[in-house]
Amino acid sequence: MRSDLDICIVTDKWCDGNPNAGISNNYNNIILSLSKSIKNIDISLLHYDELIQKHSKHIDSILPNVSADVFIFCFLGNSPINPSPIALERTKGKKICMWPDTVWPWITDTVQSVNQFADVHVAFDGLPNRSLIKEECLAKFAGKGVNGITPQNPELFYPEEKIYDLCFLGTVHSNRALYLEVIQNCKELKCIVGGGQRAGKLSAKDYAKVIRQSRMCLNLPLSPTGNRQLKGRVIESMASKTCLIEEIPSPVESILEQDQYMQIQNCKELIDTILSKTDGEICEMADKAYSVYNNYYSPEKYWNNLLSLID
Repeated sequence: MRSDLDICIVTDKWCDGNPNAGISNNYNNIILSLSKSIKNIDISLLHYDELIQKHSKHIDSILPNVSADVFIFCFLGNSPINPSPIALERTKGKKICMWPDTVWPWITDTVQSVNQFADVHVAFDGLPNRSLIKEECLAKFAGKGVNGITPQNPELFYPEEKIYDLCFLGTVHSNRALYLEVIQNCKELKCIVGGGQRAGKLSAKDYAKVIRQSRMCLNLPLSPTGNRQLKGRVIESMASKTCLIEEIPSPVESILEQDQYMQIQNCKELIDTILSKTDGEICEMADKAYSVYNNYYSPEKYWNNLLSLID
């Protein structure tokens, strides 16, 4: 991969395009994870939500005049403030399109509309429902080592002294309420639960601190659409040397071996499974997953793998 790249990242500035919801997590997952892990690149940013709200300009009026070696596009659902397919066609440079949740029906039309102009598609959730994506689009997805990995800001996720036994942070949907009830009623473990950025109004720093300071992190792969997808908590836990607890079946099996995380099948066995493990066994699983992260899924590995696809 060449290291002297000009990269323009086209993304939302605020979560869901709403200034009251805080800064978009794309700042950590994409902008900062890239800038802090790959040297000798120049990054410019275009925020289509800020252009509309502060300057009354659509991104299409600016994008064709921007020069870069590589453009990274992060779309806000099927919002009309997204760059249009025509704007992508007129944009000079390699084009990477990143999709955080491919489980939603809108993804079909949005991916299809920009597919002929994209060089590479990336699925953070590992394409859990390939039936939603047309074959000609599937052919452009990045593949193993890139799909299913949510890159992380290395200044947020790293090993730290543990003060909690178990954590879960995220929006309550699907089967999560059942698990939260079990955790909140648990007397044997020091637990911390709550919402993330949307439901809990947590900053990225506060969210990451909880993950880092927990011995174990519960991840539930079921999405609101009924698909099981790779969640960002998987890589967040691995990077923090925090033992991942995963409800199975789960696509995490494509990343970790059985001795590198704790498996559960339902909420009823969660606490008993944890208590059946010694501290040494829990630490060993976390250590092994941390090694996998460093060897294969660190931000530097991730971005080199992705950018090599268009070199």
